[in-house]
Amino acid sequence: MEAVPGQERTRLFIVLSGLTTAATLTLLACRARLLVPWWVLFAFGVPWVAFSIYLRAHRDGLGSEGKWVDWWSIPHVIGGVLLGNFELGFVWIVAIVVWWECIEVVSRVFEHVTNRVTDVVIALVGWSLAQALLNDAFRLF
Repeated sequence: MEAVPGQERTRLFIVLSGLTTAATLTLLACRARLLVPWWVLFAFGVPWVAFSIYLRAHRDGLGSEGKWVDWWSIPHVIGGVLLGNFELGFVWIVAIVVWWECIEVVSRVFEHVTNRVTDVVIALVGWSLAQALLNDAFRLF
């Protein structure tokens, strides 16, 4: 279901985003082994956050949603790469990535269904690339 532009539940989106970020960080801290030095996370993470904020602030321009891919595709692939810097199973990654799209649906963030699917796929591609480079053993869980 596509949300109608202008009907977004921004406060709900912010709350769910914060809770999901906290839960994901807790999961990574408790269950996952970091495969790179901490500075690598910051090298990818800081521009990722900054670009995401920029796109969110400019939703009528550069941050507007495309049918399949758009500028938001960059933060999705980088998010996948960031998750790929940890030794965490594929099922966990799929759950995190799909959950994020569910947050957008519940919060009525306007996005084409095809773009939601593309977002999941490219985040998983980013994770897969990082895992291929950093981890010698594919983990399901």
